[in-house]
Amino acid sequence: MKLIHILLLALLMVAGSTMAADSEEVNYLELAALMLRDGNLDRAIIALDQVDLEQMALEQTDSGEGNSDLLRYYTLRGMAHLRRDEPEAAVDAFEKAVNTGIAESVVYIYLAQVYFQLERYTDVLATLDSAGPSLDRISSVYHMRAQCNWLLDQYALALATLDVANEVFPEDKTFLRRKVFFLVELGLFQEAVEQGRVYLRESEGSLKDYVALGNALRAGGEVDEAIELLEQNQLSEVLATDAGFAFILLEQITPSENPTAEQIKSVREQLALRIQRLAMQRMADELLADADVVVMDRALHWSWKSAP
Repeated sequence: MKLIHILLLALLMVAGSTMAADSEEVNYLELAALMLRDGNLDRAIIALDQVDLEQMALEQTDSGEGNSDLLRYYTLRGMAHLRRDEPEAAVDAFEKAVNTGIAESVVYIYLAQVYFQLERYTDVLATLDSAGPSLDRISSVYHMRAQCNWLLDQYALALATLDVANEVFPEDKTFLRRKVFFLVELGLFQEAVEQGRVYLRESEGSLKDYVALGNALRAGGEVDEAIELLEQNQLSEVLATDAGFAFILLEQITPSENPTAEQIKSVREQLALRIQRLAMQRMADELLADADVVVMDRALHWSWKSAP
């Protein structure tokens, strides 16, 4: 019996030591990353709260290269808070991730995005600048820069950023499209028209694009200008009107004349008669629609029903 008790006690001690070892070997960073991938944001935060930051900070190398685990911790925490719509907490985490000195460009982009959400546009630009040339080939960064400069009333910088982006990414026409909208908002309609035509010619413009260009054309007096520039039998480019879009074909040029008083009187009389005739026709249609007419002569029934 004693032998059995001793063996049982030994097994319990081994099991206990194994459980303790398993508990010590839990990698809370890996667990948090797994929870984050699965969308369990609250559990990811709980796992991150179990991380011993003081011990992690002590492991930082003396070379000044930073601690990769510390970077990963703050990046995961920032992403968790960002997805939980907690921008202030996300900013705090991403700032600390950047301050490790070894953050990759994606962390700078995350931080810039949260700054933008908080309308801290100056901080957005500073963060993107501090990331260095690693962001030069990311098209969305140029859009973010241009928009921040625009919102800071730095319109020249916004337009210049789009011009640079258009050179770096010549196949991406969204930069030219954004520039057209900026020019329209600035009231530079003629420039907007010229840039807009280039954009529509080089890309598949959406209905919104045509409407925006149409507004620029209309505001810039392009319709009147087109009529003046056209020659006989010449077709204009696409022009905007209050009713939509149109082409103008100049068939012939008729010299203007000053009508006599008799001609003016004749036109007015003809117009009055036409208005009266249309009003009488409308009234007759309404009366017929309300009346229950019975045609007694069968021979006339078909013609009545077929009448317009």
